[in-house]
Amino acid sequence: MRALTFALLAFCFGGAPAAQTANFPFIQTSFSDPAWVMVTSDLLLTDGQCVVGWYDDPERPCYPQQHRYWKLASGKEDGEAIPLGSLGLGQTKSVYVREGFDAYIYPGSSTDTPYPKQDSSGFDHPVILNGPYYFAPVFWKNHPQNPSATNFAQRTYFTSSPNGALQDDSLVIGRRRVIIVDIDGLRRDAFYDLLARTPWIIPNMAGIVLGRSEASGSLLGQIPTAPVFTGPNDMNNRGVVDFQQSFQAIGVDKGFTVLPSYTFACQASIFTGVQPRRHGILGNEWFDRFGEFEGYDDFRRGYSRGGVTALNHVSRVYEWGSVAPGPSAPGSGPCTLVLYNIANSPSAFGYGGLASVDLKQPTIYDALASGGARSLISFNMYTSQRLYHRQPLIDWVRPTDTNACEYIEDPTGLKYDRSMVDQTIAELGRIRSAGRRFPEIMTVYFAGHDHQMHELGNDQKGSLRTVTDPQFGRLVNWMSNWVNPRNILWAFITDHGHTQTVPGNSIVVESDLEYVIEAASSRYDVYDFLWEIDFNVYVALNGGMAQVHVQNSNGNWKSFPQKSDLLRIARACYFRNSAVGGQTIGMVLGKDSMAAQSWSAPYQAYDPVKNDFVDLETYLASKPQYQFVEVARRLQEMNGTRSGDLLLIPNYLSGYYCDRTAMSNHGGMWDTDSLIPMVFAGRPLQRVPDSQRTITEADQYDLGACLGGYLGKSVPGDGVDRLGPLLATRTALVSSFGQGCGGPEGIPFLSASPGSLPWTSENLDLELGPVPVTSPVSLMLGTSRTSWNGLALPASLAALGMPGCTLLVSAEQSVALQPVGKYLSFQLSIPNLPSLAGVNFYTQAFVIDPTANPMGLATSNAVQTTIGVR
Repeated sequence: MRALTFALLAFCFGGAPAAQTANFPFIQTSFSDPAWVMVTSDLLLTDGQCVVGWYDDPERPCYPQQHRYWKLASGKEDGEAIPLGSLGLGQTKSVYVREGFDAYIYPGSSTDTPYPKQDSSGFDHPVILNGPYYFAPVFWKNHPQNPSATNFAQRTYFTSSPNGALQDDSLVIGRRRVIIVDIDGLRRDAFYDLLARTPWIIPNMAGIVLGRSEASGSLLGQIPTAPVFTGPNDMNNRGVVDFQQSFQAIGVDKGFTVLPSYTFACQASIFTGVQPRRHGILGNEWFDRFGEFEGYDDFRRGYSRGGVTALNHVSRVYEWGSVAPGPSAPGSGPCTLVLYNIANSPSAFGYGGLASVDLKQPTIYDALASGGARSLISFNMYTSQRLYHRQPLIDWVRPTDTNACEYIEDPTGLKYDRSMVDQTIAELGRIRSAGRRFPEIMTVYFAGHDHQMHELGNDQKGSLRTVTDPQFGRLVNWMSNWVNPRNILWAFITDHGHTQTVPGNSIVVESDLEYVIEAASSRYDVYDFLWEIDFNVYVALNGGMAQVHVQNSNGNWKSFPQKSDLLRIARACYFRNSAVGGQTIGMVLGKDSMAAQSWSAPYQAYDPVKNDFVDLETYLASKPQYQFVEVARRLQEMNGTRSGDLLLIPNYLSGYYCDRTAMSNHGGMWDTDSLIPMVFAGRPLQRVPDSQRTITEADQYDLGACLGGYLGKSVPGDGVDRLGPLLATRTALVSSFGQGCGGPEGIPFLSASPGSLPWTSENLDLELGPVPVTSPVSLMLGTSRTSWNGLALPASLAALGMPGCTLLVSAEQSVALQPVGKYLSFQLSIPNLPSLAGVNFYTQAFVIDPTANPMGLATSNAVQTTIGVR
């Protein structure tokens, strides 16, 4: 055999009760057309060996009498520990389920311990995945009587037992679903440290993340307790977290927020999957110098209490008017609402609120709805970009005016989060009563945690223990009557972290920055009251960052500001009535858009000695005391027409911040604000190898792509699917397609050697023949069978003097081979990269044969190869 080894990487990438055994029945059904059964049936069992496809195959026939077809019965939407033998098939050898379902086989009635991770039988290699067995996609199939109608991709499992006895084992089946648990203001160190050292403090969330034995109630996974966090009071945000023993969780060691690390900007990135420069939300308060929205004050947007009009900046985010406490004293009962019409766009009403209308990009719910997935969003501000109330697949549970009062009056956040859970349960009850399925994707937004941090101080663990986890547990317990929470993919994420501040060190516009800036020049007029329209400087406050927008002296906001104005304001803010400078505003950044003729000119640091802007990286290197995170990249991701001409970075080391009075705040570039937890958990992840459970780093806008990878639906954006490669098809497959051409010597045929499959870290054996003796062979390898450099495939080669010959694959790479006989054997070495799981590549051979055609080339058929991971 000719050994040929080369890497494919270059072109492959551009205490609960014990389980019950009969709590969820299936209904047996029969169909006249076995080949089309899976269009309507959720489950198929067979004692045949249908390993190529799910319908009759000439080489491995599946006879109708060997099939049993089942549909999920009404009631709960998934099954738990159903003995296969109880379904009446006997020696089950193959199990099939529809697209969109996950299924698992467990020994006996237990659902805690999966089959061993190693295949001891040496027969049929069924361990497609490490962990509970998973149903891997087979092929897309067409209706036998209607080839134009494409069927669903099916998923299948094959037993390794020589006798094929699955009858004593238990089947768990559940539709693929995702629940996003969005905990506002959650610090990475607090959440990870609780999971690692004291998970019993948050038993409901820990039970989902680490898994819990149904028999004993004990946690099935763990996070190593050392070295996790070693800083003072367990709040060192730079600790390292390892999820390799977490059993059913995948965690991101370091997740990054966008900038500013403030709620509305970060939440927008999470739920659009794009960076702030693209979705356009530059904080809880931001400025639109180009006037892209209708209305007289459309260039100003404020989403929270704070900034220049403390009571009036609660905008119509949730289809409210602005709200503020009325005459009743705090704590005396339901507050009286004072509604202000602040002239924000009336089109926000009926569309899901002002925040959704302001987005420049569709949400991930929009993308998933285009793929047929139904979403339910509870209390989050982002739903559908201008389509809410018109998008039937997106449901929204929005806060009421009473909830707004609860938020304002209760500093613990408990009333608000409890109402969120109450209304979510009520909405799910209505969905179930209407006969609809549980949503494919659901977001529950715990905003009370962040509110408590602002109002009472940064007791992260206390808030999680007393508020978030109990309310989360109420939701999970209610869901258990309908679907099994263990079968759902859970995504725990947050918008930003938190940094302890000094309440008296609040920097605001009206009593401070307005006078500092206006003292620098008599020409400057800072926006400082609600109805003002003739200002030329706007300061948007976002906690750890204030964005200053400066108008060109020509009076046009659409013109680039002069550098001289930027330097004058930068100096005034940096010194802020101090001869020393940097005491309250620790750093000022600016971008010279006029010189670059671009609103995305890179930010530079203001150097007070030179009174000029200097290289940012060099300047930061001189400030090691500031523990900033990924500054240059994240600044550029927010940089555009709506980002500030100047950025004021308060001295957080001394407890300063740019916002209303608060005990703790966020919004800046330092690690406590910028590093966040991201954890995926649930039974679907038990099959992931331990060595792949820790993702080194990710951005919060990766979430949509990750969930799309799991649900099998496209979520376009800037995000990277870091979850999908770990969950991709792990079955190794080889199939042939197309026809070759040749002369009297014969038509070369390319195929895999019997029993050889493309597993990672192994060799795929290929055979080619017949070929003219000693004639050189060129093996083409490509990543597509549909196009190559703009050429549609398959493509006729007749114009090249090769009538009857066809190019079947893209030819990104070619390998020269020299046969020694009429049949050639060679190997392709598959790299040991788990991320290659599910990647397809295609091969076709070209053989020099002067008798074949004027060009003197013969071609083979093509082979499609899907890489698998054991």
